Amino acid sequence: MDRMLIEGDSAFQRASGSSSWVQSVSSLVWFLPLVLFILFNNLGGAALFDPDEGRNAEIAREVLLLGDWVTPHYNFIPRLDKPIAHYWTIALSYKIFGVSEWSARLPSAVAALGCLILTYCFARRFLGADVARWGVLILVTSVEFFLLSRTVILDMAFAFFITLALSAFYRAVQIESAGAKKLHYVIMFAAAGMSTLIKGPIGFILPGSVVFGYLVLTRKWFLLREVEWFWGGCLFVAIVGPWYALVEQRNPGYLRYIFIEEGILRFLTNRYNRSEPWYYFILVLALGFLPWTVIIPVAVKDFWNKIRSDLDFFLWVWTGAVLLFFSFSASKLPHYILPLYPALSMLVAKAVTGILGSPAKKWSLRLPWLTLAFPLLILLVGLYWPDWLPGHVKSGTREALSILPYPLIFIGVPLSLMILNSTLADRLAVRGYFFSLSCLGLLSFFALSHQAIEGVSYSRSSVDLAAGAAWFATGREQVVIYDAYPPGLPFYLRIHRPMWVVSSADKRSIMGSAYVAEKKPLPAKGFAKVLLTFEEFSLLLEKSGERLLIFTRQKLLPRLLNEKGLRPIAVSKIRGDGLVVHDKARGAQSRSVPAGANTAVTGAQGEFTR
Repeated sequence: MDRMLIEGDSAFQRASGSSSWVQSVSSLVWFLPLVLFILFNNLGGAALFDPDEGRNAEIAREVLLLGDWVTPHYNFIPRLDKPIAHYWTIALSYKIFGVSEWSARLPSAVAALGCLILTYCFARRFLGADVARWGVLILVTSVEFFLLSRTVILDMAFAFFITLALSAFYRAVQIESAGAKKLHYVIMFAAAGMSTLIKGPIGFILPGSVVFGYLVLTRKWFLLREVEWFWGGCLFVAIVGPWYALVEQRNPGYLRYIFIEEGILRFLTNRYNRSEPWYYFILVLALGFLPWTVIIPVAVKDFWNKIRSDLDFFLWVWTGAVLLFFSFSASKLPHYILPLYPALSMLVAKAVTGILGSPAKKWSLRLPWLTLAFPLLILLVGLYWPDWLPGHVKSGTREALSILPYPLIFIGVPLSLMILNSTLADRLAVRGYFFSLSCLGLLSFFALSHQAIEGVSYSRSSVDLAAGAAWFATGREQVVIYDAYPPGLPFYLRIHRPMWVVSSADKRSIMGSAYVAEKKPLPAKGFAKVLLTFEEFSLLLEKSGERLLIFTRQKLLPRLLNEKGLRPIAVSKIRGDGLVVHDKARGAQSRSVPAGANTAVTGAQGEFTR
């Protein structure tokens, strides 16, 4: 820590700004289409993955269905595990484009594009154009960022506002103009407010921990006097306050739940059964940052051995604080560390441009491209020996080859030569074409990935289960979930009234929610009781003459069929789940029906396709 600390990166900018205008334009020819292709190509092709995508897409649908923009509902029951802001964006997407997988994923893809734009602008300002382009390429092609950019999940929007808050802070630190400095501090508070509306108190705690760590390491406590506390604080309260006040008014006890149970207890205890070892996020980062993980040691070594700039400290604190914060948490999920990816991408991009300028280190740039060997091998096998591949991979490969058959193979040839032939690699790097060729090579990986994800999605979605129910759906049946809960089923059934959820009274999580299990909230106004115990369901069966569609797990079918008063007219098994159709009026004439695969039935509750 006693090495020289410089305040800017002007020397590095001068060194990295030597590429010609022609080379910059030529690289953008490949760069921009690659970014848009990765984020938006076939965005709605895959079915919604359970549990997160199916559940989040349905919560947003019910915002429109109930017209309630304050309290999030899932199966018409208040679900207050997370704030509502991200569901607003999905609901607006539905309003404009209609309800579909594509419109549900669009806000995440747009938020990812926003992260890339912020990363590019920040790196361009402080590190130069070359690092900016490499930073965006590294970020958009890292595995975890790519997957979450195409997922109906709130973490990408959260990462966008965390990135905005931290980049605004550092810009404020570096700007001399008093007016511009105040503006950037106010933007920081506004971004922290939006992230708090998306994910709760962590929205201001996380950027606050990064800023605090930076101030500690650089000993720049005087910066606290520059922060626009008054106007920034007022804007933060104006953004956060109204919704939190309204939701507490309509759901008394919410503030205690979100701050104490969902905040402090989630961080300190294992009440949500998400405990992992302390090194869990190190492994997540090693896999999630592929194919660029192999360059991280180079970036660390550069930081340790060379003159460290103020920006280096800030980006490493940003990366390290997020990683350490969630590593100390008792509750761990892979997507928690997404906010560190923009900072780490810039650090690795800086290392890459340094490698390109050092003949002795250029060999290390071949390591990320070795990861392309696997998808290219799959393409070759799929082209000549398709029967060797598993079913879902085979279908994804077939789709990829139908779009880009031989160009993908030809792209692999120069990449392979570049990896194996040091002379060619050096010439490509010197001439400035390495970036363009990298864009082309990565195109092959993501062309295959998009199709493979679509093929795999149907084994992780409720879409086939809904398709099986479409044989019987008229829109008048009562849907029942018996001691199981396929999260995407309400979305694909397009339900317009609550499903009965049957479970034991002492369950710690119902419909994937500790809040629902603990609070047993009442359904939206105008609807009867939704959460039923086994005893209450048995009584309803004896008294009700209503037609029921009952979903359960296959292993629970015998228990369900022994229920007194149940008169099944059809029993079906659909990919590990069971469907029982009960119609007391028609009597007990049980029969078996097809499993629902490859069905396309249009009924009163919507269209189900496979």
